[in-house]
Amino acid sequence: MRFLAPKILNDNRKAKLYWYSTANYIGLLLNILAGFLLFPKCLSILGEIKYIETIGYFVFPFFLFGLAQGLVKFTPYFEKFHVPKLHGTSLLISIGIFLVFFLGLFFIHNINPFDNIVYYRFGLILGLVLALIDLTKSVSIVYNKVSFLVLLEKIIPRLFLPTLFYLNYIKIVPNNELFFLYVVCYAVLTLLMHFYVTKDRSTNFSLKYYFLFEKVSVKEFFEYCFFSFLGSFALLLINKIDSIIIPNYLSMSENGLYAILATLTSIIFMHAAGINAIYGVAISKLIVRKKIKLLSRLYKSSTYRASFYALVFIGLILITLPYIKQTLDPLNNYTNLTTIIWILCLGAFSNVATGFNSEIIAYSKYFKFNLLIVALLLVLNLSMVIYFLKYTQLGLLGVAISSTTSIVLYNIFKTYYVNKKYGIVPFSISYLRMIGLNGILFAIILNIPCEKQTPLVTVIELVMYLTLNLASYRFFRHKRLKRKEIKS
Repeated sequence: MRFLAPKILNDNRKAKLYWYSTANYIGLLLNILAGFLLFPKCLSILGEIKYIETIGYFVFPFFLFGLAQGLVKFTPYFEKFHVPKLHGTSLLISIGIFLVFFLGLFFIHNINPFDNIVYYRFGLILGLVLALIDLTKSVSIVYNKVSFLVLLEKIIPRLFLPTLFYLNYIKIVPNNELFFLYVVCYAVLTLLMHFYVTKDRSTNFSLKYYFLFEKVSVKEFFEYCFFSFLGSFALLLINKIDSIIIPNYLSMSENGLYAILATLTSIIFMHAAGINAIYGVAISKLIVRKKIKLLSRLYKSSTYRASFYALVFIGLILITLPYIKQTLDPLNNYTNLTTIIWILCLGAFSNVATGFNSEIIAYSKYFKFNLLIVALLLVLNLSMVIYFLKYTQLGLLGVAISSTTSIVLYNIFKTYYVNKKYGIVPFSISYLRMIGLNGILFAIILNIPCEKQTPLVTVIELVMYLTLNLASYRFFRHKRLKRKEIKS
């Protein structure tokens, strides 16, 4: 558990974060295995599924409207008997917004029919399911039942998607039934999660919510929900916009391939996401108490730790790159696949290398800056993706370039802003030494000819790379922060 949870956390929170991180890693591992062993057999079907998923992720912030974040934030102001009531009210609001969207789609299609309506119908239903899952997770945090719920959410979908995909591949389940069963599986998962969380406290479904706001005004609650909605929508749009645009210019097969590559490189910042979640409370306390020196130390040490794991995963990807390319593109249809992976790795690493700057801004009085920079990033990313796909022949390489450019600039701006407001940076001498060492190792890896990449050579490379990185990590790291320093 120490691998994932530092000493500054109490045992209860350590256990929760351990299970949270474990569920994330298991889910990602299952996704990567399916991406290499199963999904390449029919990339077009995977592209269609990812297209429906993207529509679902696009609309679910509208259905949620920040209610999940509001429920968690304002729970301390409510009594225990208020939570089931607020949960039920939030569920009804989400379902009501969904019905408005679904009926709107129905009338628009009848007035002006458009192609691929089935994608949008299933996408809207999936968006509702995702919103209900998010609300259920928020209640599970309040009821202290989040650990098992995260295991369900992260692992179960990674099991039923490959199963349905394989049944479709062997011609047992047709395409439309595949989409229907996929959404149904998510709906069943949502019901299981809901009944697990509320088995001891029945949800009170009612729209009479005014008695809930005795200590918090309705305006304050929904204003917070609105800003949460804007932030969530913009971030999700940035992360998912590629899957919406690619099918309009390229094929569903290429959309499926890009989804596999994005999933593969997401492992690079998986550990950083866990570390940022672990230190969230500590960051907030240090900012409120104006202990900027301690915040700076935590900023540097957490970035160093997260970057070590990110570089290890990048090394693993690059060393096994010939096998990855052979598995995903056996006919060599995508000559720039290796370059795309390199570029996506760079974008993923930039999210890690600049530390928890997003959390510092979000927990400070400058939180609105996040909305501004996310909006600018969205416009930049959208413009570049459309330009590369419409006016060049770069294809997926252009998508990777635009996505990575936007992410790198985004992290540079946030790091600069944090430095301007607090005078701190996430970089240390130890960090720079580790980056320099890995730069040398990557150069050596690149100069090994692919034809000499035998299984034995690959194993030797992996062992040497991991040994050198682990040794340098222990040698370069500076003194750890202790829990009492954060709490003092």
